[in-house]
Amino acid sequence: MGAKASLETIEKMRKISLDIQNRIEMKEHNRKMHLKENLSLETLNKMKISHNSPEVIQKKKDANRIKMKSVKRIDPITEEVKEYESIHSVTVDGFKYQEVWACCNNRQGKHRGFYWQYANIKERINYDSRNNFL
Repeated sequence: MGAKASLETIEKMRKISLDIQNRIEMKEHNRKMHLKENLSLETLNKMKISHNSPEVIQKKKDANRIKMKSVKRIDPITEEVKEYESIHSVTVDGFKYQEVWACCNNRQGKHRGFYWQYANIKERINYDSRNNFL
């Protein structure tokens, strides 16, 4: 035979049960409120305008430009230097941006016969006649 619960214990269990039920209902309510299908057409239009306004788009572009680092490609024989707007833009000339990144971060010496470095670095790469770093 089981022990009888006191009225106080029963009341605590009822409150806990109601609290759990309220939390579940609140989560469901919040989930429904965040679904776009439940938003009014006016609210959806406001969201669309605010996220796609020319000002917001320009801010995103400017933020990306700040993050980009331009890189230099240095030919060890002719010492010709070509500058690229970003590491990803080197793919236009058939280079792998991962390899260029490795060169710029001193993890690799050359990529396809060229030295690479970030353009904002003032000092030039020094190499000897055998194309080794000094």
